[in-house]
Amino acid sequence: MKNAFALKELIIKQFDEGSKEIIIDFEGDVYLDSSGIGAIFNTQKYVTERQGSLKLRNLSRDVMTILRIANLDKHLDIIP
Repeated sequence: MKNAFALKELIIKQFDEGSKEIIIDFEGDVYLDSSGIGAIFNTQKYVTERQGSLKLRNLSRDVMTILRIANLDKHLDIIP
């Protein structure tokens, strides 16, 4: 995914088309900057307000470290 806006739009589209559980798989060498993290949080809010769920899978060690340092890992549904 090239940018945070595209990621957010794709997730919302999938949800609105009926997918109530969205899993984002970060397998591979995925870079996630502050814009991406913001998009994930905004999208998570959108999904959970509509009784859905957003899960993150296969986050890299670097991304997990950033989320832990910022204490954001406690607010996201992260699965192995």
